[in-house]
Amino acid sequence: MKTWTIIHLVLAVAHALVGALVWIFLGDGIDDSRQEVYETTPTLVTDGGKYDLVIEKHVHFSASPIEVHALVSILTAVSHVVSATKYACTTQGVCDTRPNVVRWGEYSITATLITLSGYLTVGHGDLYVLLSMIFLGISLQLCGYFIEKHIDADWGSYLWLGTGIETGIVLPITLWTIFTENAEIGIL
Repeated sequence: MKTWTIIHLVLAVAHALVGALVWIFLGDGIDDSRQEVYETTPTLVTDGGKYDLVIEKHVHFSASPIEVHALVSILTAVSHVVSATKYACTTQGVCDTRPNVVRWGEYSITATLITLSGYLTVGHGDLYVLLSMIFLGISLQLCGYFIEKHIDADWGSYLWLGTGIETGIVLPITLWTIFTENAEIGIL
């Protein structure tokens, strides 16, 4: 067995173990940090020429940022097993072509989940915002994939597009973190 195949398998075990231990030993923290994931429905109410906007909140489920990180660890373990299996027949036991589809596929899922964890941490559970962040997160990782694919050609446009996408992801969460004064929101 090649060295990198062994390394991938060791890392898979390590990530799976960490993910499992988080679920086993941090159950109370997971429960305490759960945030509602909801959508809101606006209704315009008119009464004698007076207008009022009523917002109804519909909770779909709750999610914990700690639980999300445990899931990321498990998914990373799966990615290492896939890499060990897929690349075992290569010369070095690693991907010998670029772009590395397994890596970018895993990043599109795990990096996006970590972003969602950040949003949940500051108490943001609006379903539409979270769905937008999912699409932006996957798009950001696609930019990385295309930068790697076109490294000998015109990769700069993907860098600038990715920079814009990253700004759209990071700016709201940064501002929410800075301006959050209520310690009851999120796990702050």
